[in-house]
Amino acid sequence: MGLKEPRPYRYSLRIAIDRKSGVDLEAAPAFRIKVFGAGRGGAQMYSIGQVAELTGFSIDTLRYYEKIGLTKPPERGPGGQRAYSEEDVRMLSSLHCLKVTGLSLEEMKAFLQEGRCFANPAFPLSAEDREIITSRTRILSEHLARMEAQYVALASIIGQTKEKLDFYNGILEKETVIK
Repeated sequence: MGLKEPRPYRYSLRIAIDRKSGVDLEAAPAFRIKVFGAGRGGAQMYSIGQVAELTGFSIDTLRYYEKIGLTKPPERGPGGQRAYSEEDVRMLSSLHCLKVTGLSLEEMKAFLQEGRCFANPAFPLSAEDREIITSRTRILSEHLARMEAQYVALASIIGQTKEKLDFYNGILEKETVIK
């Protein structure tokens, strides 16, 4: 899943420049955009609201994941506001994909423990990389086996439900023929 661009907003902006913390662009009271010049290498930084919109997580979920150690704490801007980097957003987008598959928090934590991304792996793989990939493969294989078992159980329930519907629809059809 790629990064989504934030929706464009049509608001007048108030721009304040603070030499210590960077530029503060404030739109409507409900939406703030923060750009911190002191970010990692001066890169684009995102507010927690923007990250929630980009990744599909709620603001409360982002805070909770940080609190339990599933994600690392983001940088902080003026006043202690969270400032997420592009790398943070990519990692959270990956985490959202894992969540959608139904992985537990413990499994997601184990999956992300090494914090490595293998989008463009360097070959030959190091022993450490091979170990990380093997661990992730095991986690996903076990999860897939559970999902397949759930799928079989659900297919059985769906079949039984269809049989019941056919039975009751048959009764209703017989009644209309008799009338």
